[in-house]
Amino acid sequence: MSLHRLRLLHITDLHMRGPRETEHWRRRRVLGKAWLDNLDAIGQIDLVCFTGDLADWGQAEEYAAAGEFLDATLSRLKLSRERLFLVPGNHDVDRSIGADAWQTLRTHLPQVTAQTVSRWLTGGSAPFGFSDAQRDAVLARRSAYLAFLRDFGLPHLLPEAGQAHPHLGWRCTLDVGYPLQLIGLDSAWLAGDDDDAGNLCLTEDQVMRHLCDERGEALPGLRIALLHHPLEDLADGADCRRLLAEHVDVLLRGHLHDTEPSLWADPDRRLAQLASGCLYEGHGADAYPNACVVLELRLDAAGRPQRADLQLRGWSSRGHWCNDNSLYRDTRDGHLPWWGTPQPLRPRVENLFVGREEELTQLAEALLPALGAVQPVAVCALQGMAGIGKSYLIDRFHQQHEAAFPGGYLHLTLDPAVTPTLSSLRNQLLALLDRPGGADPQVTLRTRLLDGPALLHIDNVDAEPLAEAIVELVAELADCPLVVSGRLLSLKAVAGWRALELGVLALPVAVEQLRQELGTVSVVAADLERLAQALGCLPLALHLAASHLRLGRSVDGFLHELDQSRLQLASRVPGERRDPRQVSLHATFQISLELLRERLGARAADYLPGLQALGHAPAGGVLAELGAAISGLTEEDFEQLCVEAYTLGLLERDPQQFARVRLHPLLAQWLRTDTEAAVVQRMTEWFCARLPEQPEHAELQGKQWRAIQQESAALVHWLARVPAADAVRVERAGVAYAQLNGPFAAWQTFCETQLGCVGSEEEHSNLLLTLSNMAFRSGDLSRALTAAREKCGLDAKRGAIRELVLALSQIADILQARGALDEALRLLREEALPNFERLCDVRSKAAVQGKIADILQACGDLDEALCLLREEVLPSFERLGDLREEAVTQGQIADILQARGELDEALRIREQEELPVYERLGDVHSKAVTQGRIADILQTRGDLDEALRIREQEELPVYERLGDVRAKAATQGKIADILQARGEPDEALRLLREEVLPSFERLGAVREKAVTQGKIADILQARGELDEALRIREQWELPVYERLGAVREAAVTQGKIANILQARGELDEAFALHEQRLPLAQRLRDPDLLAHIRWSMARIRLERGEWETGGAQTIRAELTEAFELYSQLRRPDGIGMSGWRLAQVLAGFGEYAEALTVLAAAEAGFHTLQNREGLDAVADLRQQIHAASGGSA
Repeated sequence: MSLHRLRLLHITDLHMRGPRETEHWRRRRVLGKAWLDNLDAIGQIDLVCFTGDLADWGQAEEYAAAGEFLDATLSRLKLSRERLFLVPGNHDVDRSIGADAWQTLRTHLPQVTAQTVSRWLTGGSAPFGFSDAQRDAVLARRSAYLAFLRDFGLPHLLPEAGQAHPHLGWRCTLDVGYPLQLIGLDSAWLAGDDDDAGNLCLTEDQVMRHLCDERGEALPGLRIALLHHPLEDLADGADCRRLLAEHVDVLLRGHLHDTEPSLWADPDRRLAQLASGCLYEGHGADAYPNACVVLELRLDAAGRPQRADLQLRGWSSRGHWCNDNSLYRDTRDGHLPWWGTPQPLRPRVENLFVGREEELTQLAEALLPALGAVQPVAVCALQGMAGIGKSYLIDRFHQQHEAAFPGGYLHLTLDPAVTPTLSSLRNQLLALLDRPGGADPQVTLRTRLLDGPALLHIDNVDAEPLAEAIVELVAELADCPLVVSGRLLSLKAVAGWRALELGVLALPVAVEQLRQELGTVSVVAADLERLAQALGCLPLALHLAASHLRLGRSVDGFLHELDQSRLQLASRVPGERRDPRQVSLHATFQISLELLRERLGARAADYLPGLQALGHAPAGGVLAELGAAISGLTEEDFEQLCVEAYTLGLLERDPQQFARVRLHPLLAQWLRTDTEAAVVQRMTEWFCARLPEQPEHAELQGKQWRAIQQESAALVHWLARVPAADAVRVERAGVAYAQLNGPFAAWQTFCETQLGCVGSEEEHSNLLLTLSNMAFRSGDLSRALTAAREKCGLDAKRGAIRELVLALSQIADILQARGALDEALRLLREEALPNFERLCDVRSKAAVQGKIADILQACGDLDEALCLLREEVLPSFERLGDLREEAVTQGQIADILQARGELDEALRIREQEELPVYERLGDVHSKAVTQGRIADILQTRGDLDEALRIREQEELPVYERLGDVRAKAATQGKIADILQARGEPDEALRLLREEVLPSFERLGAVREKAVTQGKIADILQARGELDEALRIREQWELPVYERLGAVREAAVTQGKIANILQARGELDEAFALHEQRLPLAQRLRDPDLLAHIRWSMARIRLERGEWETGGAQTIRAELTEAFELYSQLRRPDGIGMSGWRLAQVLAGFGEYAEALTVLAAAEAGFHTLQNREGLDAVADLRQQIHAASGGSA
């Protein structure tokens, strides 16, 4: 019960201009009498919280007018100044003060660990290269704001020596019948220009010193924090958000001039954040939708919040403040429930459920225990009865506890006609999750279910072989909340499982179900009792019967039909003893089918066999196009059948995708005949008509591939059932689709199954190559290599030289992916190339040489790769007159030039040599790929807007049109890179998590998934969420590369892990990781990797203070090696960063002339990339060198 209530007025962003105000009348119109009337309408208020930008330029003369406004507000609300709480915003900082010190801190503080900065702000020692005077000069920019607080009688809001933090923030505790904690946090102390986002920080000491007591324990009572900037704008915002979520009940903020209540949560914590719109937007003035918010909290006796409601008030340009219903759909008269109130109910299980309260309680005890581990639950039917309501019970449980399962509700209905293996069960679940495949599906599945978490329901476990596989699966999914349901009574005996045995409904409950299902249809209670008893109080039978009564049939009429149907069923198997309730259920099915036959009339002869065919459809359901094919009907007829069957309760619609239809599993089982082979054949015709690549008809191909993508679960279902007679046809039709769209694991299983069934050696060879490709793409490199080698042996035996070389090339690709570059080179040079030379096959020889050039580039041998392409490969294709391969080779040359930093020449080749060829050939896919590579160059040069335009308007639509999921996902990943570079990390993160990652998971593309996880970690790391970034790298990214044998990618990821450790201040651990990578980089002959290691080790040595303790020569040697390697690679980014730091070190040795030479190279690197920050750093260092050398350098 709520014992206390607190009403708080949240206002922000006043932007008072004082003498600079040029439109007094506009401000007065918004904040004069209309504002006071607004306060009257709001009613009683306990606190006023202001979250920054009281002034506009942070100057003293602006605060006098601000004080008048605050006093008028408090007076109208009958509050004293002690009930007013403020924090500064970026406009409360006077940018004319300490500009040089601010510029130095903003430029160079990101290179210092967050912990070091945090300690410095509390009075600790200054980081290397900084001084306390610089810190104090930056903090002094708030002097006018702090003076206002003192003069206005709010000294308790001043950060001062002796307080929890000497420079930032405040905490006040009020006793109002419970402890009320107000915490003010300063996010604006480092603000200073329009590029503040991502460059500000709270510091962990400011946060935790104010959020904890002297012993470091959480504060009692209600905790409300005030802040100006969104946490997303802060470099350490992610880490601080977790700290705030653990210690604060509500966070109030301003800055964005937009009202936005939100709830952030991860599996361990939650943070309620409320942003208020601005009081007065300086430019929009009285035409802007200025706003304020009232937060009303209901609290228990200890002051802990139980419920939050909002009153949203907005300014109307017609001259008054009013309740604002325009922002959120559920707002009524300006009032919006925020949290602690029930969510809107969805139809069906929410609105129609009776009884089973004890079972729901038992489910909660097992799946949501207050203490101890989650228990798997087996829900089985008393005496193995069907139609008892097992699935409906679990659906109801999820609806009641939806907030506890943010990962969703996953319902897998098993096919009782198929005995699954553990592997196939995993694949079915992964397909349900849109994640079929991967090198380690067990890890993928368990992690996905725990990430959220999600509630898993496995249904239809009605036979012992099914149960055996399910028990194995559940053992793999330890700690995942899951329920297994079925008619098999032995489920309740599984050790460690909680068993729930359901019986029929009690008669009063059964009558209540009928009454609810009938809605406005009136039936006397005695008739409902007769009907419920006749149906054995089985929920499914009651549901079907209710549909008849809703259509006008009387209870007596239905019972008569029921009796007749029972007699028919009994006569089918004379003498068989059957549970009368099961007979009633089947009789109800029969009655419903007879009624359907009546309603269909002459169409029944065609429609009813179609309904029977759906009994063999995938248990998860189908959309109209595939459903029509399975049923043997036109789409129009299939739709009509669905409407009629749904009306009678025979057909269900997927609540997540209403157009997807499915039969109830019991009805599907009852309807099944010996028509499965015919259904599989219809599915084969449907898929084979849509699978082939059609380069001449891109629009049609895209449409057909998208139809298949919508039926991914059905594709997996069908591939497992393709008869041997169709194996070759399916493999040839599907090879292009499978390589681009997967699901790779399902195609791999199909190829494995069919290997022993194909006839000719040529067909066997083709199947082996497809198998190798699918295994390669799913991350199973060992199987990919085995299949490719088996193809080699087969092709050598039959003398198919070109096929043999295809297999050798496949092996080389796999070896390259594993980092075995020397072996891949040897294979191509010594085995593949001589074969084509003997055949005098110029074209194939040139293609192999192109692959060799790719590997040379990966080894860092850029000059040799470029020479091979220009002197051997390109002339060969020119002599052959092969325009397409000429263009491909030009693209390879541009790749190398781009890697060397020769961006202008690379761009010229792309635009003038490569792109026009694809345009002439009408090759839209290759054209899109080339446009994407042009965008790569523009992005490298810093032309982000044009790069983004090309990606979104030129490249992405082509892949969408073609249905190329893999290329679309890769392009979206690159769009995310651009968004991150443009300072839009939230949108980049959303795109990666909601679009790119699920696409690669659906494909089962393990390597690409790991790359995407790495991109996510990059963003989190840049935002200061170091722990989560480290978790992703260590648990998701690195293990994949290690399993794949991708040693280079693993080494690069280890380097990024070391960077995180360094940022967390764990310098020794980071250094040890770089030392561990060093021999591998040397063995791989990888100059890029080696340069990064040397550069990183030198940075750590500098941060550890080894410059002053005898390590200067080692630092110099490591930086010199990194600089020389980057120069060899012509990497402008590496040359810029390592050159700038090396020049610093050389200057420290007094070698000024050499330092300036290196600095000039660094400047050229930054100039190539149009890196303004880097160029500014070079200019600063050059000036320092000239000063240190007395102008002689």
